[in-house]
Amino acid sequence: IDDKFFIMRWYFRSYNFTLTVIWTPFLIKSLENKVEGAPVEKLHLDVVDEKWASNISDYDYLVLSAGHWFYRASLYFQNNEVIGCHYLQGTNVTELGLYFGLRTALRTVFDFLTSSNYHGLLMFRTFTPSHFENGLWHEGGTCTRTRPFWNATLDEIATNVYRIQLEEFAKTLNLGDENGVAHSRFKIVDTIHASILRPDGHPGPYKKANSSPRDLPQDCLHWCLPGLPDTWVNILYSRILEYLNFSSASQRVVHRNIDCFSS
Repeated sequence: IDDKFFIMRWYFRSYNFTLTVIWTPFLIKSLENKVEGAPVEKLHLDVVDEKWASNISDYDYLVLSAGHWFYRASLYFQNNEVIGCHYLQGTNVTELGLYFGLRTALRTVFDFLTSSNYHGLLMFRTFTPSHFENGLWHEGGTCTRTRPFWNATLDEIATNVYRIQLEEFAKTLNLGDENGVAHSRFKIVDTIHASILRPDGHPGPYKKANSSPRDLPQDCLHWCLPGLPDTWVNILYSRILEYLNFSSASQRVVHRNIDCFSS
């Protein structure tokens, strides 16, 4: 565990497999600061976060995600200059909104990956919705449901965040070369539709020991119950199998081509 950079690693000896989790909520360079006493994120929209980007060649599989943290009050930078903000009330900085910040950051990340020498499998996990009712987390919002929904729809902000993620990922696929290598190495892990049906999957008031159902604020954003995370794993596993099957087929074609030209 690297407490300074919020990096955790687990080594599974019997499988010769290492799992690394890197805390990088924006995927780009960020620094928390304060404006008039209130916390503000300083986001460099044109610079990837070196915590994860500097060593990607060490990993065979990358799983990236970003979304909820762009809701926070933010100051946007490009070329080290302020260009705008999101939700900085009482300032003279141009309001560009969270959608601008999210889209620009994702474009920076995906452009970096397509231009890098990374040859593993990249999987981008889509937005997972919260289930606050009667207000947001800081407004006394709760999530006390104990059963899944049979049907549910995303709110306007979640719908727009999801759409931006899909649009920017689609642009990334279109930048792939003609033989489809980029298409095989870039996969979406789409968890949003399964997740919206599980309002019962959050910790709610039970986010710590000895919690009471009346405790506030409640956690209607993170997940704890089994079932839904298992579904995410199955989706992730299916994407890995798609990649491995494609890679095996490509190698067989390449080997046959080499054999044909070897004489």
